Amino acid sequence: LESNPLGNKLQLIYTARPSYFEAQKHLGKRFFVLGARDEHGKLVGIGTICVQKRYVQKKLLNIGYLSHMRVDRNHRGRGIASMGINHLRKIRKHLGVDLFMTSLLLDNKKAVSILTKKRKNYPNLFPVGDIYTKLISLRWYNPVTSPPYAISVQKYLDIKGIRTFLEKHQKEKNFFPYLDILDHDNKTYVIAKKEEKIVGLLSLWDQSHFKQVIINNYTLSISLWRFLF
Repeated sequence: LESNPLGNKLQLIYTARPSYFEAQKHLGKRFFVLGARDEHGKLVGIGTICVQKRYVQKKLLNIGYLSHMRVDRNHRGRGIASMGINHLRKIRKHLGVDLFMTSLLLDNKKAVSILTKKRKNYPNLFPVGDIYTKLISLRWYNPVTSPPYAISVQKYLDIKGIRTFLEKHQKEKNFFPYLDILDHDNKTYVIAKKEEKIVGLLSLWDQSHFKQVIINNYTLSISLWRFLF
């Protein structure tokens, strides 16, 4: 992972220290790792499938989330990624998943092409939406609470209220993960209330102890904005 960063304008290293396998336990009840090795036994390709429960059209399904898909830069263009994805079709029943999903950087056009190209006897993957990551600089952030909303930070102070809120709203969005508050005892919740009723929920989960994202490089245009953060 660390020798094969992702991105062009902003180059990122996705890693999992101190243990790659321990990190996957936080992302799904079950996980499977696919690996490709060359004739000398060197690992040249990797991909992980984490089995997660997510809502699709308000139904709770077992989703195989594909992550950490990498092919060593010296071995690309040899069909390793295609063979790995095609292998998923053969083991889908064994995995017990209804659908596969993944997320890709938009400027990783090669990966998008490989995964969405229609082929015979090949899993059909297609785009369903865009994911945006918002960077908030606390240096410039000035939170404002407007009546009649009250904002509080809680950790299991209102388990019943949080559970009721999640059961009502989490199934409304396609591919939204099933969240059980009792499964996340290390999380802290920022809660918005109106007249003592929960109307907004934000989960704070520090994942730095099992996975990390390192900025490896960026373009000159991005560096001009770096002082803001």
